[in-house]
Order: sequence, then C-alpha cells, then structure tokens
Amino acid sequence: MPTKKEEQLKDNEQVVEKKDNTVKNKAVYIKISKVLRKPVITEKTAIHEKNNNEYVFKVNMKTTKVEVKKAIKELYGVDVESVNTIIRKGKPIRFGKTVGARSDEKIAIVKVKAGQSINVFK
Repeated sequence: MPTKKEEQLKDNEQVVEKKDNTVKNKAVYIKISKVLRKPVITEKTAIHEKNNNEYVFKVNMKTTKVEVKKAIKELYGVDVESVNTIIRKGKPIRFGKTVGARSDEKIAIVKVKAGQSINVFK
C-alpha cells in the first residue's frame, strides 16, 4: 500500500508535466520604444554604413542582443546578420566646484544582410 508521501510525489510529477506543456507555446513580445533609444549619426557611423552595411543605435542598458535584433527586424523590416554591443562608461566632469559624472550608455552595432538598408532619417 503506497504511503501519503508517494501519492503526493506522483501528483506533483503530473502537475509539473502539465505546466511544461503550457509554457512552451507562449510567445515573447518586446516593446520597441524600450529597446531602441535613437540612431547614432556621425561621420564614423556613416563610413560603417557605407563600407560594412552596419548601423549604430543607442539602446537601453538592460537590453540583450536578441531583443535588439527583434526590434530592428520589426521596426525596419530588414534581416539582421549580427549585433555587437558596447557599454561606454561615463566620464567624470565638473560643474563649477562640484564634481559629477556623465551617465553610462549602451551602443549596439547592427549588421544588416547585403542588399538591404535602413533609412535612419525617416
């Protein structure tokens, strides 16, 4: 005759299996405005765009490369080959007598497939 603990273990195992099946089908949605802040438009980024088909964006500090890739694909409708991220540390600056620091920022360099382009001036 099974004990109460064995019956509880069997019940828990069945419940865990049911939870696993429901979690697999859930889709993950991201909000683009929270991922991408703004494109970086400088002479250096223009050279990257022309030669390597790479675009530079300032992004939220907590975003991942996968989130950046999904946001670019949704917003601009292009295929992304790779995403590289850089975290720039804020430099110390002075405000008169007081000493402060600029805030840190995260930058994503997005490489788009050949033949596709992003119009960042829209």
